[in-house]
Amino acid sequence: MSDIRSRRLVGLLVRIVLFFVASAAVVWLWNGIIPWVIGFPPVTYWQAAGLLLLTRILFGGLLSRRTVYPWTDEDVRRENSAAGNAPDKMAPEEEDESRLRNRVFLNEADDL
Repeated sequence: MSDIRSRRLVGLLVRIVLFFVASAAVVWLWNGIIPWVIGFPPVTYWQAAGLLLLTRILFGGLLSRRTVYPWTDEDVRRENSAAGNAPDKMAPEEEDESRLRNRVFLNEADDL
């Protein structure tokens, strides 16, 4: 077995174990909080596993974090540095116009 295959197998096993541990945590938290606060009935272990899987599908994607966040760290750094340097590159007239636009936008948002 190659090194890459063994790493993938270990990664898969770790994810499976974490899923079962997280399901137990959901059972414990749900049964400790939700029936007392909202009045919903307690859940079984397999119902908690289903809830965990459902939230992963709805909010986190199914495959990996890469499918949820397709941009790379380099792209994020580039955007952050460009946004941080944007006011320095503006002419003074552009800065004044931008401030005025922001004030008008904020005032309109307050009126809603």
